[in-house]
Amino acid sequence: MTQIPIEDEATSPGEDSLPIEEQLKRLDAIVQKLESEAVSLDESIALFEEGVGLAVQIRRRLEVSEGRIREIVERSGGLFSLEDFDL
Repeated sequence: MTQIPIEDEATSPGEDSLPIEEQLKRLDAIVQKLESEAVSLDESIALFEEGVGLAVQIRRRLEVSEGRIREIVERSGGLFSLEDFDL
């Protein structure tokens, strides 16, 4: 079985063009399926690999969005400020 590096998965065509909300729904569906224990080992590995690839894509998109927001706030001339959000 040939492994695809995560960097290549994160830039695979199609997945990155999905809205981030759809990517999150797919990631949630993968987690639910893996937690159900009703999948074979091979399917579990394939789902895990897809999930990791999606997580990498989502994280990158969120980082880009955060950068854009920071730029917008900086251009506001001090009218707005950012605070870190603690979970």
